[in-house]
Amino acid sequence: MSVSSPQPIDDLNDDVLLYVFIHLVDKSYPSFKDALSISQVCSRWRTIATENCPDIWKAHALRVPKSSKERAAMLKDAKMSNFNQEMVRRSQNLPLQFGWDEIMPGTAGVIAVLKFHDQIGSLSLACPTNWPREGVDQNPVSVAMRRSRMPRLKHLELSSFPPLSLPTPLFRGDLSSLTSLILQPGNLLNLKDLKIGENLRVLRLSGFKARSPEAVAKAFTLFADHVDFLKHTPLLTTLELELDLATLAWGRTPGARISNQVTVVTLPHLTSIELYISFTDFELFLDRVRAPACRKIRLGISTDDIDAKDRIHPRIAQLVTAYGSGAPPEGYRLHIASAFICILSPGGTPDMGETLSGTSYKIYLQLYGAHLGSPLQPWLTIAERITSFSTLITLDDAEKEMINKLTALELLICPEQSVHEIVGQVELVDGKWVSVERPDLRIEAM
Repeated sequence: MSVSSPQPIDDLNDDVLLYVFIHLVDKSYPSFKDALSISQVCSRWRTIATENCPDIWKAHALRVPKSSKERAAMLKDAKMSNFNQEMVRRSQNLPLQFGWDEIMPGTAGVIAVLKFHDQIGSLSLACPTNWPREGVDQNPVSVAMRRSRMPRLKHLELSSFPPLSLPTPLFRGDLSSLTSLILQPGNLLNLKDLKIGENLRVLRLSGFKARSPEAVAKAFTLFADHVDFLKHTPLLTTLELELDLATLAWGRTPGARISNQVTVVTLPHLTSIELYISFTDFELFLDRVRAPACRKIRLGISTDDIDAKDRIHPRIAQLVTAYGSGAPPEGYRLHIASAFICILSPGGTPDMGETLSGTSYKIYLQLYGAHLGSPLQPWLTIAERITSFSTLITLDDAEKEMINKLTALELLICPEQSVHEIVGQVELVDGKWVSVERPDLRIEAM
């Protein structure tokens, strides 16, 4: 059997080399060093890389050098004084990616980038170090951000700007091409003033801040506003929203309803939800938002704003019914970490560390400001789907009785001092606890 000898790389045709180049830097943000290295091997490779491989340059066309040494290397490679123009040329007509990548530029850098506004496909921008605090709408960078049209912008991430300090309307008010929007603080933009939503897949808004009740009145902060906005996002797959509860307190009195609207918003593609909201907003979410395809939902809920604690259990039961009804074939694992944290995870071999870290869950519920009472009770709406139950706390008598309602239970994990109290008479066999009444139940004591 003959073995073919290795073929010299110089014998590969241009199409094969181009394929290799593209996959060599096939990353969401390919290294500029990798792209540069490819283009400096020989004249043939340079021609292929700089004239026929725009994918490896699009993330660097608007790059800002981190040091004078890097800038010198860039200019030497481009063989011209305008590095950005050369990188844009190499990127051909592909949407350009831009992120400050660990540096905080001045406003002049923002203006320079916006010259290529019609080609920008991804923009990640932190507040420039010399961003003006007064007369925002009149400074040159605000004028540029207001006048620039972004027809190809798919991803927009803005962070560290003062609330409501960006020019209005941003990018001529048209962000209809966006598929991903990330804002921190979340009220940087008044979404109602923008053409946005129909193509949006990812919405992450966090760290809402305002300095006064007057600022709150102008801001897009109330959860009801965001629910109304969701009506315009039929393709949304990921929703993360963190409201600043101290800020929201300016906008309403404790226990007050914030919207009389009853319109139900159905988001058929929404698979991941993460909300940090008040209990009143939690009720609004349950009543007005439907996400039939949701695979994981994480909620941090403050109960300080409710006037009737007896509303907590029925509402959690409603959540469990809505998002825990489609159990996997192996059932669910229910983990009670404390009187404030309850986690429902897909069945199978339980990994407590993974569950607690929040990487594996169907419902992750955390309450702030109130004791849940009986953490187990609301989850009994899906008692027949729970095959594994673990608790880090000692259950009261009522909760021990509830264990009998978990008819599909195969595994119980609990403090060792609670084993006898939870499952009744037990025996120690080969170092393991065995229930006399439910011998098939596996017990792991902590």
